[in-house]
Amino acid sequence: MARRHAKKKHRGIKDPYKQIEERFNKIKHKVNRKPVNDMTQEISRKLQMITDFQKGKPSKENDESQTVNGVKRKKSKKRKKSAAPPLIDTARLAYTEKEEYGMVRPLKKIPRLVQYSDETDGAFLKRVGRAAKDILSESKFEEKFKVEVDRDESGAVVKVKHKKALDDPLLPAKKRAKLEAREDRKKEKKKERDLKRKQKGKRKRGDEDDFRHFQDKVEFGEVAYEPPSLDTSKFAKMANNDTKTKSFIFMKKLKGSQAGKMPELTETRKQMLEEERLKAVQAYRDMKAAKYMSENKNFALI
Repeated sequence: MARRHAKKKHRGIKDPYKQIEERFNKIKHKVNRKPVNDMTQEISRKLQMITDFQKGKPSKENDESQTVNGVKRKKSKKRKKSAAPPLIDTARLAYTEKEEYGMVRPLKKIPRLVQYSDETDGAFLKRVGRAAKDILSESKFEEKFKVEVDRDESGAVVKVKHKKALDDPLLPAKKRAKLEAREDRKKEKKKERDLKRKQKGKRKRGDEDDFRHFQDKVEFGEVAYEPPSLDTSKFAKMANNDTKTKSFIFMKKLKGSQAGKMPELTETRKQMLEEERLKAVQAYRDMKAAKYMSENKNFALI
């Protein structure tokens, strides 16, 4: 069951007619009041302020004393507000920190934070705390990805640099030597790639001479005792990229099957082969002679 709240108690007179009478008694000395001085006529306060402003006089509100019912009252002086404390600016703390002995990295610039005019000290400190958390997370990011973030005075990122392992002053000597050798190899390979790319571009444009390998520089007065010799083995390799003969498995098997000696022929077999050879040679000669006779009709065979 819901709890019922107690009603607000009425304190004072409950009769409405008596309430009206009480309110009138508070202002009856102001209603139909005769003037203090018969020779003066009072005007409203706003009209008095307008006339004073036109004449260049200070208004009664700004005046130290004020007349109420012909009685001068001293206006209560307002307390002067104490001067506002100076706003906090982190630019004053930018150069207070000094590099200590053993530090290998330079100090980072502190982002400038200025307290707003309507900002309390607590709100400003919270903003400073958020900025500090951002700086800590940024340092973790730099350690994880081996980079270095540069910022300006306002805190905006200017550039992000890649941090090399050789920049670490605490790197051991052996590891440093290995890294330096690796960097040298990378530089040499890069030079070779650049040279090949340059030569390839020349060949495409047609600037490169294909006969540059055949040039021979002869000095004045040089005596030649023999004609020049040209080694073409290098050019054959350059043209074919591979001059080695390929050996297949069936060739080895064929050589193995023919490894035995050929049987010796008899005298009659040799004579028959010789006669067949002579007949083939004579037939070839007759064919060539007939072809020549057909081409040259005026030619007489002797």
